[in-house]
Amino acid sequence: MKDEIDEKILILGASSIPLKQYQFLAANINCNVIKGDTKTVILSSNPNHTKAFIESINDNKNRDKLIFERAIKCIDKAEFVVVDISEPSIGMGMEVFYLLSHNNNKEICFIAQENKKISPHISGMYQIINNKSFDVEFYKDEKDTVVAVKRSESYKNFAKKIQGF
Repeated sequence: MKDEIDEKILILGASSIPLKQYQFLAANINCNVIKGDTKTVILSSNPNHTKAFIESINDNKNRDKLIFERAIKCIDKAEFVVVDISEPSIGMGMEVFYLLSHNNNKEICFIAQENKKISPHISGMYQIINNKSFDVEFYKDEKDTVVAVKRSESYKNFAKKIQGF
């Protein structure tokens, strides 16, 4: 079952959150890390993406375009997306807008660290595009991110879907 999950999970979050936190979360929901740029951390399940993607943009004059195109491709491919909205990020906000505008029945889980102010743009955008209330699963620390994700309805729905229920 791990191979079935791997190519379908994406995690978006601001780079101000320690990368090790996303690595821990990724390890516990079957993903590997891609560091897309300095503003956004994208976690993908394909370990080949990490090195090849970063090397492909190091000296390229189209670096910014390639970074955003890569983010869009990851969003399009994913069936389950975790978005950590603990820290504001313009880049992540743009990716979330794209994600919500092109949802195609993806399961989306928003998580945030306790006592962090959530951007009204993210919650408002979600409510306008999806015409339903905005739910966030809160976590206390790095290890609690996994609990927060697995507690969400979107994770439960995704798990049922991949298990064929």
